[in-house]
Amino acid sequence: MQTTSIDPPPVRQPRPAADEPALTGKRLIVAMQDPDTGIVQYVPDYRAAGECFTEGGRQYIRIVPELAWYAWTADPDPDKTPACPRAKAWPAEFCWID
Repeated sequence: MQTTSIDPPPVRQPRPAADEPALTGKRLIVAMQDPDTGIVQYVPDYRAAGECFTEGGRQYIRIVPELAWYAWTADPDPDKTPACPRAKAWPAEFCWID
């Protein structure tokens, strides 16, 4: 194999998750507010555990920590639940594709 460039890979900019087709399984950055300090933190290492859905006029995405996502997808049990059990609905405007 011959390398023609030793430049770093291009930088990817996060993009809104709500606009993403085929969202399930994609890596997310999620905005979360610390309940004690009120400070918003951007937390990587989440996965979309479903497609964007609307409830009460607001869009949501089911999110799950990345390790829980991999544990669920790697489970060979054919009777496992069709939805990742540790997923929680999160407002879509606080989720970006990593």
